[in-house]
Amino acid sequence: MFSRTSPARILSDLEEAEDCAAADTQTVSGELRVAMPLSFGLTHLTSAISDFMRVNPAVNIDADLNDRAVDLINSRVDLAVRIGNLTDSSLMSRRPAPIHHVVAAAPAFWSEHGIRRTPDKLVGMPALSYSNLPTPDVWSWSNARGQSGQVTLSPRYRSNNGDAFVHAAIRGFGVIRLPTFMMNKAIEAGELTRTVLDKLGRCRALCPVSDTSFLPNRTRVFIDYLVTRFGE
Repeated sequence: MFSRTSPARILSDLEEAEDCAAADTQTVSGELRVAMPLSFGLTHLTSAISDFMRVNPAVNIDADLNDRAVDLINSRVDLAVRIGNLTDSSLMSRRPAPIHHVVAAAPAFWSEHGIRRTPDKLVGMPALSYSNLPTPDVWSWSNARGQSGQVTLSPRYRSNNGDAFVHAAIRGFGVIRLPTFMMNKAIEAGELTRTVLDKLGRCRALCPVSDTSFLPNRTRVFIDYLVTRFGE
């Protein structure tokens, strides 16, 4: 399959390839431009980047923390860390870790509406919907028996940032479905209560993604580092 990489990016990559070929292939140096989701980046990747830079003092990191997907084809980003299923087959990726999603709401919300233990009971309930998804108010579900379906909720609050949902959910404004890394503290503190765990919970992948098969040594080393750090 032919890459859709822009001509300017191709020339830049070729120049960088020549530079890398002329240098010691074991050297980890230069600038690494990384795009990452805001919440996961703040929670986990910023500390990982700090540790990586400490071990590799000749590497400079330019980090873009944003929940919107970066256009790797036309941008100057070397690597994007994404949570989800890769749909663009022209991109290169590795999957270092699963990201588990669960459904939760505040205890006061469940007291008012009744805790729901099957997906169909969530239909029409007030929901906090992640607006970056194609269908933010429709949640797909499946179970171990091979059954699957969809449930449509009533959007009370839409946002492109999950941390905003956690705050709103704790205050009882609706039901949410988010990765566990964003809700664990609230769940452990009793501020949120999980439900329908075996059906509406999802498992998606943490993917380092690039738009070219040629990777500078610093990018390959950083990807290997993420796979080791965030592996199963």
